[in-house]
Amino acid sequence: MFETSLDAWYAWFGVAVASSAVFGVALGLPTAATPTVAPVADTVDEVASSSYEPEQTLSLDAQELKLDPQGISVRTAGGTVHRTFVYGPITPVTDGPLRAVLDGKAPETVFGNKHTFLIMLKRAHTQAATWRPAPETLTIRRVTWGEIDATLVG
Repeated sequence: MFETSLDAWYAWFGVAVASSAVFGVALGLPTAATPTVAPVADTVDEVASSSYEPEQTLSLDAQELKLDPQGISVRTAGGTVHRTFVYGPITPVTDGPLRAVLDGKAPETVFGNKHTFLIMLKRAHTQAATWRPAPETLTIRRVTWGEIDATLVG
C-alpha cells in the first residue's frame, strides 16, 4: 500500500522537463510592447494628400527613428516596425535651411529662388536613411512654391 510505483519517477521527470520548457518559452517572450507607427504614417499621408498647406505636430514614442522618402521605421525595446507612405515621397528634414521651412518660415524667405529650394529637396531625397535617436515630437508640413510641392517631415 505504501510502495512507490516505478511510473512515479518517470512522471516527475516528465513534469520537470515540461516545466523547464514552459520557463524557457516565458523567458523568450518580449518584455516591452511592440512599437506602433501607423498613426504617424497616417498623419503624414493626411498632410501630404491635403488640398491646402497643413502642418501637424505629434508625439513620438520611440527610441530610434529612420525616415526615408518612402516610409518611416521606429525602434523600441519591443522591436522594430516599418510603414510605407501611401502619398510619398516625402522630404526627410534634419537640419539646415529646410529645417527653417519645416519650422514655419516661407520657402521664399529662406531660399533665394525656386531652383535652390528644388536642389535642397532633391539632396534631402538622396541622403541615405540612417537610424537616429527619436525626437519627442515629429513635425509634418506641406509646402508649395509655384509648381514645387513638398511634404517636409522632421
